[in-house]
Amino acid sequence: MTTDPITWAEISIPALKNNLNVIRQATDNTKTMLVLKADAYGHGALDLAPHLDADALAVARIDEAKNLREHGYTGRLLLLSPLITPQLIETIQDQDIEIVLHSQSAVEHLLSMSLSKDNPVPVWLKVDSGMHRLGLNIDNAETFIDALLNKQGIQLQSLMSHFASADDLSSHQTQEQLSKIQKLHKKYPNLAVCVANSAGVFFHPDAHFDWIRAGIALYGINPSSHETELTKQLIPVMTLKAKVLDIKPIKAGDSVGYNARWTAHKPTRIAVIGIGYGDGFPRHAASGTPVLIKGVEYPLVGTVSMDLITVDIGDADIQVDDVATLWGEGLSTRKVAEFAETIAYELTTRVSQRVKRIIKK
Repeated sequence: MTTDPITWAEISIPALKNNLNVIRQATDNTKTMLVLKADAYGHGALDLAPHLDADALAVARIDEAKNLREHGYTGRLLLLSPLITPQLIETIQDQDIEIVLHSQSAVEHLLSMSLSKDNPVPVWLKVDSGMHRLGLNIDNAETFIDALLNKQGIQLQSLMSHFASADDLSSHQTQEQLSKIQKLHKKYPNLAVCVANSAGVFFHPDAHFDWIRAGIALYGINPSSHETELTKQLIPVMTLKAKVLDIKPIKAGDSVGYNARWTAHKPTRIAVIGIGYGDGFPRHAASGTPVLIKGVEYPLVGTVSMDLITVDIGDADIQVDDVATLWGEGLSTRKVAEFAETIAYELTTRVSQRVKRIIKK
């Protein structure tokens, strides 16, 4: 016998498929890589992977890649940020996983290994075009590209880079990075290039090259505050919900929650909702953060606690057991993130394992 959850996340497969279609509309015939790292940004990689008709999937950790393989995913699979060891090379060859080389030490380590020409290691080479995180310095990458191309037992698949500010259309950084990538590409025209993230997909068509690498857009969240006709068609895959556990009348002057951080200025009613930072709802969400109940937004008040939040509902017709939406369908995840002084990526990835995922097909 099961009981209904107090807190749950609805994961919409139709929305997922819609978003992949929107991404493809933006990129014409470019190959599509979809990023499922961090358990598909908190949505559940194993639940989503069977529904994704993509040219490749990408994850950040070897255990994520192995988990997908063990649960039946047979398509191309890229490991984005590995540490190169003999054990890793053995694992990826056994599991048919491709890897990204993202540093000089990683390249040198692989070049020093004895590799079989009959079972070459498929690698993608990441260059740093200006983000200054992972990636070989693009200005001296040619030496390492040539070495990889000439090394027996290595199959260089593509050049990669990552944009730092593609979501900010007022920034010149993306064009500066793109110019460096285009220059390198001219020297190696036979090598594929993969640089466009979700923001690159929708706002920088000259960055599409051979592959695009979509993450947050797949989950129905616009990567930028700017909108296009296509970004308007994205549908949130995750809708986080929780039930109203109690309705409390509050007098003027009464304070609510830990440390009395919110005080009522007039008589009102507070809905106590069964979600908190133990579920992944941000503790630092400010009073005023919107919560959707019966199609109307009401303000969060007081401090978020581990299991509960409190919402000022005034005299609205809301009862115990009614359902509140914290973000997703009907309430923009980006909007909630702004009140919490964070980004939508963090909201979805931090939804905890005690929140039941309900797959909607």
